[in-house]
Amino acid sequence: MANAKPLSPHVGFYKSFGRPFAKVFLMGFCSYQIFYYTWIHLESNEMKQIKQKELDGLVKRLQDMDAVKKS
Repeated sequence: MANAKPLSPHVGFYKSFGRPFAKVFLMGFCSYQIFYYTWIHLESNEMKQIKQKELDGLVKRLQDMDAVKKS
């Protein structure tokens, strides 16, 4: 292959560093997704607890009103 074209610096750079960049990008993306879904899960659990406390308070208030009404 005496007529081989010289490798451009652009292509050479990505041949050398493309795989490490891809690994770093994918690891960062996966880490972000894990933290994001963990955050969403924790936030949804917190909202469920808040709503359940509110519902329990309303039920107790309704029972108290019903008890006063029957008296």
